[in-house]
Amino acid sequence: MYEKNKEINNFTQHKLIESIVLHLLPGLFLFMTFISLTPILQTHGIPPILTFSVLALITCGLELGIICIRESIPLRHIWGNILNQDKKLTKLKFVGLVLGFLVIATVLISVLSFFDQELLKLLHLPEWFVFDGLEDFTSSNKMLSYITVFAFLVITAFIVPIIEEIYFRGYLLQHMPIQSIYGAILNAFLFTIYHAYSFYSFFGIFGSSLILAVAYWKYGNIKLVITLHVIANTLTKLSIAFMVLQALV
Repeated sequence: MYEKNKEINNFTQHKLIESIVLHLLPGLFLFMTFISLTPILQTHGIPPILTFSVLALITCGLELGIICIRESIPLRHIWGNILNQDKKLTKLKFVGLVLGFLVIATVLISVLSFFDQELLKLLHLPEWFVFDGLEDFTSSNKMLSYITVFAFLVITAFIVPIIEEIYFRGYLLQHMPIQSIYGAILNAFLFTIYHAYSFYSFFGIFGSSLILAVAYWKYGNIKLVITLHVIANTLTKLSIAFMVLQALV
């Protein structure tokens, strides 16, 4: 029976192989289902981005399910138990850290984007695999195109970053087999591999993942890394969505 006050963040270390599997399993599910279903669904008029967004939402459920099953706690208590372990930050310090980390992330990712562009040139990927065109969002059914943009924004800009931070930082980083800065670096690297569906952006993803992992390792505040992740995703996704909506009008 579930104990109401049971804490999932009791810092019990996972074994290395266990930690690696828990980091990569959800990403493997997302990657395999995406590359399997997208070509088929696209022939039926379903935009690749819509397929990806729905699968990403299902993956979020998988991540929360892993916590529930492994820790024997109900879904509704995951957030509260993680918050119980949070280190407190003043509002001023919280805002300062958010702004500071966003500046660092902007500079770092700008530099690393060069390497991602070179990596993409070396790869020969199908068009539907790289989300860089209007065709990834649009369908012959205009209403479906609008639904795709809406789902893309809500799921990838808000839901996904919240659940990913709960799972990867609030849960997995706390249980890393290496309880030091090296554990945070390993967490960031595994989080990058988890994004196998966009491995052509490896360097940029690793840079942003490293910032999130180090921020949580240093300050231990889940709201901080969720805020950083949501802001970063929202800014990126909004610019893409705006471009698509302009083309649809």
